[in-house]
Amino acid sequence: MFEKTNFKFLILLSIFQIIKSSKILIISQQPYEHHQKIAKSLAEDLIERNHFVTLFTIDKIENLSNKIQHFNFGNSLIIESDVKFRKSKMNWLQKFQYLTNLHSKLTENHLKDSRIQKIIKQEEKFDILIIDCVICALLIIADVQKIPAIYLSPTEPLNFFHDFFGNTVNPALHPDTQIFPYKHGNLNFPQRFNSFFASQYFKFIGEFQHCRKIEKLTGVKCQQLYEHLSFMFIYTHHKFGYFRPLVPNVIQIGFTYVEKSKYNEKIQNFLDNSVHGVIFMDIKDLDFETSQIFFNIFINLSYNFIWQIKNVTKFHSRNILIIDETQAHKSTILSHKSIKLFITSGDLIDIETAVYYNVPSLIIPLARDQFVTAHNMEELKIALQIDFDDINEKYLIGKIEFLINNLGEFKENCKKLKEIAMMKKRRKEVAAWHVEYVIRRNGAKHLRYPGRDVPYWQKQFYDIYLFFSVIIFIIIKIKKIFKSLKMKRKEMKEKKNQ
Repeated sequence: MFEKTNFKFLILLSIFQIIKSSKILIISQQPYEHHQKIAKSLAEDLIERNHFVTLFTIDKIENLSNKIQHFNFGNSLIIESDVKFRKSKMNWLQKFQYLTNLHSKLTENHLKDSRIQKIIKQEEKFDILIIDCVICALLIIADVQKIPAIYLSPTEPLNFFHDFFGNTVNPALHPDTQIFPYKHGNLNFPQRFNSFFASQYFKFIGEFQHCRKIEKLTGVKCQQLYEHLSFMFIYTHHKFGYFRPLVPNVIQIGFTYVEKSKYNEKIQNFLDNSVHGVIFMDIKDLDFETSQIFFNIFINLSYNFIWQIKNVTKFHSRNILIIDETQAHKSTILSHKSIKLFITSGDLIDIETAVYYNVPSLIIPLARDQFVTAHNMEELKIALQIDFDDINEKYLIGKIEFLINNLGEFKENCKKLKEIAMMKKRRKEVAAWHVEYVIRRNGAKHLRYPGRDVPYWQKQFYDIYLFFSVIIFIIIKIKKIFKSLKMKRKEMKEKKNQ
């Protein structure tokens, strides 16, 4: 009797498990490491909750759970390094065009991928689509399969996406941090002018170009694709400087990704045997001239250095260990007790990891929102920033020594910030729970902001302004007519009197 009851229970449990499990498609189409890390983290969280996950990324991902079905697109495009991007001195319009053209080309390549084509042809069905918060042509998958979609953003999204969901977008308060190196809040007049002008360009020209590209790639109207979007997950934390009122279906998660791996023996010995401590530098694409400046500094300081850099074989010194990103995760290195300082370009996910392990940072911002992140971290006194154009040996040594000499204060500030940022319980589960929430309800239309469907000209009161302008124009015209009639009467009266 007991065996029969137990067998029935197992059958019911397995049926419940099948009903509970969902097929989830995650596509990270950006060529940046932090985008793919966030996608990997979410995929692993969902696997732990017994879902079936298919993950597409540009690069191969190491140490991925074998339960995740993983495909990599491969990067067929030459992506400008952050250093070249910084040296190009692009204005805001050139930056916007560069980024949109890059995303458009990437999306075009991904849509041609045979595995994506099979999904579009519904050879494999999914319950939900999760994609990067960029050009939305891949939403064609959600449209064809009639499933909800979620946007994933590891950085502060463009105002275009905030505006779409219904979040407050005021260019005087919230400049596009991917385009402008301005801090949110009190902008001066030139900054407000640039931010306002850019916002109007993005709204009336950029959005039109964006939708035209999508329609060309998919053959479906832009608005029809956007209808499938239920949520947007933003992996930033408001304490790191991104304050903005958010609607219910935009979730600010933040501070969730800290992944560790094993050291290889060479790195382990280097860290363990460092007497004066180690400075970890992770700016991969430096040109030879700038790399030489750093090398000259490193060999003349008493500290050891772990330097994560690409294509450099000429620099050799006993106190420098050059590694590539496959040898150890940044978080693994930053967690070691010998690490004194982190030199980085300022991707938010890297700064969060450094804060998690109470390691102060020296930030050299190069592109996108790194400038704003650097400014925010310096204000919080957990980092110092250096302008790339100001790099020289004397200046760099001064900044490094200042940080090392005040290490206790900077570490204490990191600790305080970590405590505030980690106050939110079960951070890892927030995104996974909301994914399940959307799947259960086949979307989240009940959370949709009503103002999302209101035309821009109505939101900005252009019709009201036009109405008052017409009224004022009519009043002025009537006044002029009365004045003219009055003058004519006066002239006629004068003629009569003569």
